[in-house]
Amino acid sequence: MSARPEKERDAAWKFIKWWVEPEQQAEWFAGSGYLPVRNSAYDLPAAKDIMAQYPEFKIPADLFSKTATTTAALGPLIGPFQQVRDAVRAAIESMLSANANPEEAMANAVKEANAAIKEYNDRMGR
Repeated sequence: MSARPEKERDAAWKFIKWWVEPEQQAEWFAGSGYLPVRNSAYDLPAAKDIMAQYPEFKIPADLFSKTATTTAALGPLIGPFQQVRDAVRAAIESMLSANANPEEAMANAVKEANAAIKEYNDRMGR
């Protein structure tokens, strides 16, 4: 964004501020099912109406807002999450579909995951 003209940056920031207001978030939730970024959106008519009409809309909202924020519930905090997950998934798939040796498959996943983490840490200057 810093390379864009100031007028564009200002307009983008104005849009973002508008978009995350409770009113827009409530409408977006009601129209898409995506969770709003503000809990206050659930108190507005659009959100209340959709949850009354379709109670299943309330389920993910409750799960998200009422889940304890423990370290375990927050999930992994690693930069190359996708690459690590892909390595583990590939190892599991090779064990299940190709009868790969579990120790070898997981050792390969660890090697790939460690390489992804190292590359990420190097890129981030850690």
